[in-house]
Amino acid sequence: MRTWDTRQLLQFLRSTRGHALYPGWLLSATTGLRRGEELGLQRQDIDLKAGTLSVRRTLITLGHRTVESQPKTKKGSRRIAREAAETAHHGGSEDVGALIARVVPCRRPPGRLDPPLAPC
Repeated sequence: MRTWDTRQLLQFLRSTRGHALYPGWLLSATTGLRRGEELGLQRQDIDLKAGTLSVRRTLITLGHRTVESQPKTKKGSRRIAREAAETAHHGGSEDVGALIARVVPCRRPPGRLDPPLAPC
């Protein structure tokens, strides 16, 4: 598997800054969160004042259903600072925390990702 180096990643983020999925790509590229942890984030997990997000849950697939679960280990439940995201987003007009909060839902329908995530 080939991965992007820092220059390539920053080039991708700069070129996609206006895209609707940019906040999610920025989150993925700068936090080290696993896919299920990202999908498990909710608005209350983001502390704009402290500049952190908290990993409290993860989404996993059981059979053909997506369900909410706890992180596998105690270290899986953690707080992540947003400095890396701020560095990658440098020069953007919107605060990184607010930007990421736009793509994180307030609540999820129990046990499913379908119907679409409920807006705030």
